[in-house]
Amino acid sequence: MNASEYAAIINEGSTLSGGNIIFPDLSILGKGTDWQKEIFKQAPMQSHSIAARGGSEKVTYFLSGAYLSQGGVVGGIDKSKFNRINFSSNVAFDLTSKLKFILNANYVNLSSKVSRKILLTVSSAVH
Repeated sequence: MNASEYAAIINEGSTLSGGNIIFPDLSILGKGTDWQKEIFKQAPMQSHSIAARGGSEKVTYFLSGAYLSQGGVVGGIDKSKFNRINFSSNVAFDLTSKLKFILNANYVNLSSKVSRKILLTVSSAVH
């Protein structure tokens, strides 16, 4: 969104709410800098998962694992990203006909990176 497009949106919002036109001559603003184009980038994402289930009459199990990686839209993957790894396991033992032992375990590892400079830039651009 360039300066003229932004001013047109501001004018529309102002007139719809009963106010005056704030920028009477959009042509003097020119194109300006398209800050959305400068700040926001494409965000690649990949996701993988695997699971296994099995067992016997007395023991059953379920195991799963997953990986997610997503680049940030602000500044690109160099400046912002998110990664998640998770594992899950469920094991059930039939100890007797009336007693069952169940073990459930989960693990999650989250990591993210956000540049402090990007947060300040986005905050300034929004205000």
